[in-house]
Amino acid sequence: MEDDIISILFEKKIDSDMFNFCSEELTRWEKAKRKYSDELFMFIGERVHPKSQKKLEQLVEKYVEAKNQCFYIENKMYYKSGFVDGMNLIHESCNNR
Repeated sequence: MEDDIISILFEKKIDSDMFNFCSEELTRWEKAKRKYSDELFMFIGERVHPKSQKKLEQLVEKYVEAKNQCFYIENKMYYKSGFVDGMNLIHESCNNR
């Protein structure tokens, strides 16, 4: 994605931990994510042939990283769209006076 001002603002907010989403639901899902990750890797360790374990773990980690990158890009796009929507609302309200 191009480095426009809105993208730079989004990245700076991410870097400085300015997105502080305190939510019971989010906390619950983060705990569930850790639990399922532990269960998945325990399953791989117990049930997958030792010669295939490392490769499967690497594939899972690559998949998760790709999924995380998709979420990051989507969030950046949502942020940009929300910013543009806000600017359009301000513009429209100024034009309707």
